[in-house]
Amino acid sequence: MYRVILKKFWMVTLWVFYPIAALSAAPSNSPDVKLEFVVKSAIDAFYSAENDALTIEDKYKKVVQVIESNYDITILIRRAIGRNWSRMNSTQQGEIVALIKELVLRTYADGFTGKARPIVNFLEAVEVSDKRIEIPSVINLDNQKFYVLYRLGLTRKGWQIYDIVVEGISIVSNYRQQFEDHFRRGTSEELIKKLEKMVKEGAL
Repeated sequence: MYRVILKKFWMVTLWVFYPIAALSAAPSNSPDVKLEFVVKSAIDAFYSAENDALTIEDKYKKVVQVIESNYDITILIRRAIGRNWSRMNSTQQGEIVALIKELVLRTYADGFTGKARPIVNFLEAVEVSDKRIEIPSVINLDNQKFYVLYRLGLTRKGWQIYDIVVEGISIVSNYRQQFEDHFRRGTSEELIKKLEKMVKEGAL
């Protein structure tokens, strides 16, 4: 069940980053309105008839190409790595970020195959501070209901997602612990090799 939840998380994350032309016409700069618009528009694009000819992997490749134009996923990855980020040089940091993105793509390339269209309902946003906001949502997917909380912070790049909590599980905290466990015994180069192997095997 835990693995299923993580898979659903990455699907949700990729919906957020899915590239569509309508994103340039977002109705508001408000972080909650924008997030809801992006997610729902992304689902429309993913399930539209005009994209039926594309493979699932091709759709995810489009996601990867435009991530930075919507939300900076590097923020999530860097927060997950935590203090160990400074133990890597810039080349290693770039490789690890690229591998994690590729891992998500390869692992869930067939994630939507045979899946019914998900239904997403956003609840009222909670202002934690003038620079932090939490946006709860409920996703109905394959007759299952998942509670997803988006945590956004105001940065120099605008509002960015810095954590996503799926069914009470903080993605950043979960992966930070895994990275902490690795760096107690391993090195950055060993982590890169491990991620390369996982990408090759398509395992998250």
